Amino acid sequence: MDTRRALIAATAIAALLVPASAAARPHPGGKSAKPTERVTITRDSRGEPHVSGDSLRATTYGFGYAQMEDQGTYILQNLATSTGRSAELLGPDCLPGCLRSDHLVHLFRIPESATEQYSGLPSSAKEAVGGFTDGINAFIAFLDRRPERMPLEFIRTGTRPALWQAEDCVRIRSHGPLFNFDREVARAGVVPYSPG
Repeated sequence: MDTRRALIAATAIAALLVPASAAARPHPGGKSAKPTERVTITRDSRGEPHVSGDSLRATTYGFGYAQMEDQGTYILQNLATSTGRSAELLGPDCLPGCLRSDHLVHLFRIPESATEQYSGLPSSAKEAVGGFTDGINAFIAFLDRRPERMPLEFIRTGTRPALWQAEDCVRIRSHGPLFNFDREVARAGVVPYSPG
């Protein structure tokens, strides 16, 4: 897979999270996991992020960071839901729905199947997803330094956002068992899947 196709694939995975939008303000350039690579996030007059980087990994790093700036609460809630931990994050206010959702996530082995799916990705896609993950984790580190920006759900429950693993991008994509029930049943090994 060439770099352009890998960037498109990573963008498609990340776009499933949510499109970005926020108030306009410049963002200083940051560094990706490799100190020789630069990434710059600038905001236009509508607050939309424009990301440029020295490499695919640097660019997806910036995209992950910008997503967290704009939609961090939503992304972190999706991670909790996709790992079967929404009740832990949302607390008693979400009962009984979040317990049902958490149970389904574990019943259909979504965390485990996402790890299996990630291992089958081409190396260029893993590089892109790794950059995106590093960008998310950089913003989580920023929250540790600036606790006033911490999403309310974490303040209420006295918890902190978990650092992401690259596999979490696949977990987010596949955590909706009710929207693709037949695939989730097949993934759990209950019945074979045959596209229809």
